[in-house]
Amino acid sequence: MSRIRAPIATVADLLAATDEADFPVPIRRVLKANTRTAGFTAAAAKAREGGRSINAIRDDALLATVPADPAWLNKYLFAYPAALCGTSEKCLQTSVVGLRRSMRYFNLIDPPTNSKALPAASKWRRLLDRLEADYAQTALATFGVWCHAAGVDPQDVTQHHLKAFERWLWTRTLHSEIPRLVGNVCKAWRRAASVLQRASGEPLTPPPRRETYVPPLSAYSEILQAEVGAFSQWYSGSGRKGPFRGKGPRRIPRPNTVKAREYSLLQALAALIRTGRKTLETVRLADLTEAESFEAILQFHWDRAVARRTADRRTADSAAPVTHDDPSIGVTAQTGAIAATLMILARHYFKLDAKALEPLRTMAQDLTPKPQTQLSRKNLDRLRQFDDPITRAKLLHLPRRIKELIEGGRYRPVEAARMARVAGAIEFLLHVPLRNGNLCMLRLGVHLRYDGSRLGYIRRLVVQKHETKNSYAGEWPIGDELGSVLDWYIKTYRPLLAPPGNDCLFPAGFGKPGPLSNGAMYNSIVNTVADFVGAELNPHLFRCICACLILEHSPEALEDVRLMIGDKSLEMVLAHYVASQPRHAAKRTDELLRKLRRDSVHLIGDLANPRGRMPR
Repeated sequence: MSRIRAPIATVADLLAATDEADFPVPIRRVLKANTRTAGFTAAAAKAREGGRSINAIRDDALLATVPADPAWLNKYLFAYPAALCGTSEKCLQTSVVGLRRSMRYFNLIDPPTNSKALPAASKWRRLLDRLEADYAQTALATFGVWCHAAGVDPQDVTQHHLKAFERWLWTRTLHSEIPRLVGNVCKAWRRAASVLQRASGEPLTPPPRRETYVPPLSAYSEILQAEVGAFSQWYSGSGRKGPFRGKGPRRIPRPNTVKAREYSLLQALAALIRTGRKTLETVRLADLTEAESFEAILQFHWDRAVARRTADRRTADSAAPVTHDDPSIGVTAQTGAIAATLMILARHYFKLDAKALEPLRTMAQDLTPKPQTQLSRKNLDRLRQFDDPITRAKLLHLPRRIKELIEGGRYRPVEAARMARVAGAIEFLLHVPLRNGNLCMLRLGVHLRYDGSRLGYIRRLVVQKHETKNSYAGEWPIGDELGSVLDWYIKTYRPLLAPPGNDCLFPAGFGKPGPLSNGAMYNSIVNTVADFVGAELNPHLFRCICACLILEHSPEALEDVRLMIGDKSLEMVLAHYVASQPRHAAKRTDELLRKLRRDSVHLIGDLANPRGRMPR
């Protein structure tokens, strides 16, 4: 066991302790370099969360602000792709290995687990041996070793032990995907339970990834559950008879909108419970439309928004003073959604009279944010990354770069197919910036139409009205640039991912039916752009980039932007996608002033003699 010479509270303390440890000089040098890199990466991730960037600052004094706490490091060390924190993925992996060794030496984290070291008589060893050559053995190995050390036999495992295991992972290990590891344990436990022939006890379920103040609908009384169910059926238009709406809403909302309204109701009910006005057993849906309850609900969520934004400002070290004098600080999209849902409930579902509706309408207006007229600060910061011509060039050439690496033998066949899929998706977004959901659902022969030639090239993209968020029916031609990349991907690598009969442009792979999920597409694009370009970019921001590129070269081409991104009005374009116009206007003004000064310098004579006479 090593001797701890002094309390190790920060990464700077860990570096100092490593200097005094009994490591050979070469190993000490490597461990310090690894610890330093990991510390800077975690600090950069913490700064990025607060809206700042410290990638260029590599001062060891910064490490005195980085806690040597496994829970803190697990939270920030793996929070962002490594490229966004000033290092590479391979370098980060190497640094974490060294950091683990240093922290184990000083007993800051536990030694590595090894299921093969379990005693032969251990029940966990016998269970893992029976699961040999099964995915469950790998998933349960760490959990089994922890349970054996805690004196918990397989037949005694409960949800309580899973929570304790997750807490141990956060506080006594360094692991990049702790929620995923816990989820795999839960999946593998189903297989282990069948091997054990365990008939009693509930299956393990992954703990929620975030604490929520909103109880599930099942926590309320059966009466309230029936009331919420009746409202959802009414709001979804299930009572319509042919073309007649009956007592239902005038327009049938989308399923996602119905789910959002249901959750807003649960948020409103949770506010009544939290403020002590009602209990889970006594609350009813009609209580939400009473003036006092209405005010209490909106006040509760306004207070939460103020507290959250105040904390965000302090985290970002903002120079702006934190004050509650401005009521708009607590007016958010969430408060607006809750207010709108309560007004639907009061005005259209319960049909309150005008006198009862008036105070509710006033309060709802006060908690509803104004329509967005510009991009958020976070999205503006992300777009500024591409002011750098090198970063922009890396993004524009990214699909071709991935293609060159694939054809050069950089990846194995399955990984090459995945990279070809993300290259095709990025090339598609650069040419036709669809929303992520529309991108994932594209199908060959349905949305992507072929020409009549023998080779069959894709020439058109057709999206129907009911498939888009704003009911926009669009048709875009597929040019040679995009067509060549799609043709290469579809003919060479898509067959490795798509099972027979799957016509999705971007199939899920692994023999799964249907398209790649929205979340998987989102993550693959974000991670690929971060690794190759060194920038943070999500699929939706390709719409802004497309608008910026068009307006940069043709400032008057607002209609082109509207048509390319598929919006119905220029107001939406001006509000969301012309963030680059002030920047480009400033650049054109600078060039204009330079030209005017150059053309008029002869009118004022010698600039070095400002007192000279002006020419006649």
